[in-house]
Amino acid sequence: MTDHDKDIQTAEAYQKAIAFYDTHTPLPDKKSFTEKIIARYTFALVVIGMLLVISFMALIFTVNTYETSAEVINISGRQRMLTQRIAKLALNLLHEADKEKYRKSILEAAELMEKSHDELTDSESKLNRGGSLTPAVMRLYFKAPGNIDKHVRAFLTAAKSLAAEPVDKLVRGNTHMEAIEAGAQSELYKSLDFVVRQYQIDSESEVARL
Repeated sequence: MTDHDKDIQTAEAYQKAIAFYDTHTPLPDKKSFTEKIIARYTFALVVIGMLLVISFMALIFTVNTYETSAEVINISGRQRMLTQRIAKLALNLLHEADKEKYRKSILEAAELMEKSHDELTDSESKLNRGGSLTPAVMRLYFKAPGNIDKHVRAFLTAAKSLAAEPVDKLVRGNTHMEAIEAGAQSELYKSLDFVVRQYQIDSESEVARL
């Protein structure tokens, strides 16, 4: 057999093999292929959707944390202002003729300060659900040397007591007036300033962590 004949046989064998493969190999199922593509795209969309939801929830949590921290800082800052207001009203009570007007104003300011203080120091209050009452803040309120909770309540007691004093005792040297002045001018005011700063530090740390 010549080489030419061998080439012809090889070509015929190759053609038979191709024909056999075409006959016995099933064509791909177009429907199945389409379903697989759809399933993959659906899965990808679900994953993307879940990631978007998680990102949105994280954003909402961050915004809520920031808003709560801002509210806490504003309220704690207002406490400082209230000490000054009560001290000024107390002086007016001593020196102005309309005693009842200033008694009422002192009690209103003291009530607001007390309510705010209770919210700031109660770990179960709505204000502290975001974790604003950190260990550092707790130490300032309830541990030495600050003991701010003790000083705030003593200041409020002095304010309420002064507002209830009879007219003949509303004079310079009144012990309640002296306690109010001492708190507003030095100890209490400075302590409340430390609390505001600590709230700011804690808030910045929490936002940075998020």
